[in-house]
Amino acid sequence: MAAKKSTSKPARKVVKKAAKKPAAKKAVAKKPMAKKAAVKKPVAKKAVAKKPAAKKTLAKKTVAKKPVAKKAAAKKTTVKKAAGSAVKKAAVKKPAKKAVKKPAAKALQKTAPKAAAKKPVAKKPAVKKPSAKGGKASAATLKVYDHIRKVMSAAFTASDSVNGMRKSFDDYAKVSDETMKLSGSMNRLTVEGIPCAWYTNNDTDTGRRLLYLHGGGYLAGGLYSHSGLCSRLAAATGCAVLAVDYRLIPENPFPAQLEDALKVFRYMRGHGPFGTTPARRTFISGDSAGGGLTLATLMALRDAKEPLPTAAIPISAWTDLEGTGASMKTRAKVDPLAMGEGANPLAKMYLNGKKAKDVPLQSPLYGNFKGLPPLLFHVGDAETLMDDTTRCHKKALEAGVKSKMEIYPHMPHVWHLFAPYLKESTQAIDAIGKYVRSFS
Repeated sequence: MAAKKSTSKPARKVVKKAAKKPAAKKAVAKKPMAKKAAVKKPVAKKAVAKKPAAKKTLAKKTVAKKPVAKKAAAKKTTVKKAAGSAVKKAAVKKPAKKAVKKPAAKALQKTAPKAAAKKPVAKKPAVKKPSAKGGKASAATLKVYDHIRKVMSAAFTASDSVNGMRKSFDDYAKVSDETMKLSGSMNRLTVEGIPCAWYTNNDTDTGRRLLYLHGGGYLAGGLYSHSGLCSRLAAATGCAVLAVDYRLIPENPFPAQLEDALKVFRYMRGHGPFGTTPARRTFISGDSAGGGLTLATLMALRDAKEPLPTAAIPISAWTDLEGTGASMKTRAKVDPLAMGEGANPLAKMYLNGKKAKDVPLQSPLYGNFKGLPPLLFHVGDAETLMDDTTRCHKKALEAGVKSKMEIYPHMPHVWHLFAPYLKESTQAIDAIGKYVRSFS
């Protein structure tokens, strides 16, 4: 501390020290001795030796709090904290700046590597990686979303809601000219007054037959809206596909739809596209309301102890008319069809004053799955009806049914209708074909 002061002031220090002793005059007389003491500066050395040690401790604490800070910034911070904790002596403040600079820098050099090791910055990007399946939706998928929104907007704003809905479902697949084109041939017929159509190809095995039940909320859809899809299913499965134009609500309340499906299935077991011949293998498939009707048909056949099909394929099935699935909310902003909103009036119309849980054949999620044939469920990850499928699949497994479920990332409601425009649509149809062909 005395090193910075001029040589004329050591007398003060001596006086201070002498003041503690009774012989003040002797202290003054021994001035030469005081000079020697000032040269040796034993007290000053001890004070300097002790204080840097205390400052090192302070520097370490400062470094521990800010391990990543730059050296220059750390020096300033250390000096401020060291100055503030210097035993409240005003005389210590100035020497502290010089004495602290070097020790603080050394402390930083020693502790900085340890502090850096404590923060594994490289792991942060791994946590932020997107976990969504399938990455982003393709441009073609987004175009399909826009198309569906326009079609459904026209349905909900029409002055005649029923005819507006029917017109919209006829246009649902018309995202391009390709989607409405047939693959193979189509032959119309009626089965007990019910309009139907056979779809075949040159390589169709007419002994293998698939009954198809279209979607449309039990109010819309038919042979026109689903002809392209039925013809592609015939090509993929190798089956003769028989599509059913069942009666619709509100003109025909439940159970008209189920009755029509049962009649045509019984017919298909003994009749092929070219005559009266028994089927070797039979299958049932359907989408949306037709997917729910597929499960209801299986349950009705089982309850009546009639022959069941070899397997069934519900697509984007509407199985819970109470709309209790979590996906009704979690997918509401993603699903361009937004069945959470649009399904309510249709459900009320189809239930006709009844509760879904009371009539499982109207809302098959609440039915008994025991004894049903093997099932393949298809559903899109962007659908509000996704949980209608996931819960049915779970119930089927719990009932001992051989059930399989395939969820397609980003796909909207019944995306199969958009083949060949969407590659995922073609992939899904091919997957159904592979599944059906696995039953030799």
